[in-house]
Amino acid sequence: MKILSILLLTFTIALSACQPAPANLPEPENPDSTVTSPSLPPDTSVGSWREESPYAVQPGDEKLQGGNIYINSSELLTLESYPPQFVLSVSGDLPDPCHQLRVKVTEADSENRIYVSVYTLVNPDAICIQVLKPFDINIPLGSFPTGEYQLYLNGEKVADFQS
Repeated sequence: MKILSILLLTFTIALSACQPAPANLPEPENPDSTVTSPSLPPDTSVGSWREESPYAVQPGDEKLQGGNIYINSSELLTLESYPPQFVLSVSGDLPDPCHQLRVKVTEADSENRIYVSVYTLVNPDAICIQVLKPFDINIPLGSFPTGEYQLYLNGEKVADFQS
């Protein structure tokens, strides 16, 4: 019985460790400490990704702090459709379950470069279990006018492709 009580107490503590903090948090003293990511391109996100994805920029993100992300692999997929549709498949790990995954995708610039930023945000006051949380997402990029394009993920070139 004593072992069961200890296990129940341990389980309860572990479960409550990742509970979100109250919504009425004080503003940070240093506004520069809340960043989305220093390497993000200007916010020219593709509209449909911004509106429909759970990983899109959310209201209140400016109050969270940027965190690390560990990208293990990325691959550009071409769907068999006309016109061709492109999807960026990314897998990796979040530092812990309290980190929230975010994605920004820009329109192709004048040199046909497309920038995808995958990053995390976290409440700096959250207490969380220290274990990596794997993720595997597919980021729809859509179709593009005929031409040659370059795809960048977090500032590094992932692929050259033709549409």
